[in-house]
Amino acid sequence: MELDKMERRLKMNKQELLVTLILASRVGLLGNVPKNLRAIRADIDLEKMNVDWINYYEDQPTDEEIEALDSATGQVIAHFPAFFLNQSHVHYPYPKEFDNKMDTWIFMRWEDDLNDQRK
Repeated sequence: MELDKMERRLKMNKQELLVTLILASRVGLLGNVPKNLRAIRADIDLEKMNVDWINYYEDQPTDEEIEALDSATGQVIAHFPAFFLNQSHVHYPYPKEFDNKMDTWIFMRWEDDLNDQRK
């Protein structure tokens, strides 16, 4: 039975896999988003069979923050048993801006209030 699920998942196209990634991420992130987290970008590399996941932090992430997001990504990657998780944690302080090209943004915090507070 599990083999059938895996075979069906491999036959999905990239768009279908990204939808699965986004939905799985919503569940995995519940209760696991630290205040220090600015954004998460993810992508699926079908050639390398990777889920690339980048966490962007305001300050250097603590061990507890990394552990919380490891828990979230563990739940996400469970939906992709044939894929390898390539996760990175990046210090990306405000006010650095993100390029919002057509990437898959899993999470991005609202920063307007930060703009007002820091002026």
